[in-house]
Amino acid sequence: MIAHFDFESFKLLLKSLKPLIIANISFFDETFNGTYACTSPIDPFCALLKENLRNDCKKSDDEAMKRGKGDSCTGFHYFCHFGLKEMFFKMSNENETYGYILVGPFREKANTQQDLGRIAEYCRTYGFDEKTLTDAYFNVAEFSIEKYEAIRTIIYALFDYAIHKRIITLKNFALSTEIILYIKNNFSTGLTIEDLAAHFFISQKQLCSIIQKATGMPPKKYLTAVRMDKAKLLLGETDSPVKDIASQVGIFDYNYFTKVFKAYTGVTPSRYRKNRA
Repeated sequence: MIAHFDFESFKLLLKSLKPLIIANISFFDETFNGTYACTSPIDPFCALLKENLRNDCKKSDDEAMKRGKGDSCTGFHYFCHFGLKEMFFKMSNENETYGYILVGPFREKANTQQDLGRIAEYCRTYGFDEKTLTDAYFNVAEFSIEKYEAIRTIIYALFDYAIHKRIITLKNFALSTEIILYIKNNFSTGLTIEDLAAHFFISQKQLCSIIQKATGMPPKKYLTAVRMDKAKLLLGETDSPVKDIASQVGIFDYNYFTKVFKAYTGVTPSRYRKNRA
């Protein structure tokens, strides 16, 4: 079974919470890849830090993910790499994990002096204006256990609502039939793996699993096979110029088409046509 999201509707739900929570809300799929369902823009304080500490931010998120993948874990709060509080919630229902939600940042009042020390050090290191970063820091909402419990309750109520309204559903691998048909009907448009995943509201990892199971090939290889088989048919049965055939199968770079075709068949498109004559 795989989780299927109406990301636009789910994003609207998360966006409706942001004015109440006063923090970023980000949804990650079961592979911990960010999705279209993240609220924006990013918190100004985090945005300023990420100008130089993006890798540290990602590492902090990854560590939270590792902690949160345990079967018994449903949610927790923790300190990020810069000492601010963030909240982690696992979206599970009937032993199926749909994804994860991160909420933050929040500042803990008791740690204000430590935080200001980190801000001063950051500004000295990167030549940043301390007043700008300090002002952004004091605009971050304060953390409290009561706030964490309230947000936890709201997040899980929203998740239950999304399942009840079928904004989030589970689908079995019969979805492969729809995906294969979609590829065959749309490969000529320049279709990409990213396009496919977005169209079916699934992660690229899920897409790979579905197509691999249905065809024995990873998505990119299968899409190439569909294009090359059609190109072979057009080369053998029409007099269309090779450049036009490349476009008809969704590859708009003639040289790249020739390279891919030769790798697939062992000969160039022109040679293939002559051999078929």
